[in-house]
Amino acid sequence: MIDGLTHPAGQGDGVGLFGTGSGQGLGRAGGAVDALVLEPPRDLLRERIARRFDQMLADGGLDEVAAVSARGFAAEDFARLPGLKALGASELRAHLLGESSRDEAVERAVAATRQYAKRQSTWARNQMNAWKRLSAHDYSKINADFVSNFLVIG
Repeated sequence: MIDGLTHPAGQGDGVGLFGTGSGQGLGRAGGAVDALVLEPPRDLLRERIARRFDQMLADGGLDEVAAVSARGFAAEDFARLPGLKALGASELRAHLLGESSRDEAVERAVAATRQYAKRQSTWARNQMNAWKRLSAHDYSKINADFVSNFLVIG
């Protein structure tokens, strides 16, 4: 959350979708916008997804999947139950069961995350036509200070 803004797409590394949730829109010099879509350059997005997954593993992600798997959930539960559908969980579970190497599991999980980010981007492009966009051209200037200064809650 940034200064009262919600991030309905979660805290992931995909397309950033920000809105007030109030329906009143966001104030901005020169007019009001209802929301803001951050569209990072594709190469930066791919690098951040891979780095974030590596960090998740370093922070105990594989141990977490092992602990959940030890509770007796079946493979189909990882595709069906919301709490088990985290990106990468089923790939790491397959590795723990000996169905893939760790490297293969990471590669598949990162690929699934990139596909998810692409779906977010496609959805935002098709459904959020009126939203203000900050694209690859603008992205090098974007940071938390920029977003905070760009937006004034109305």
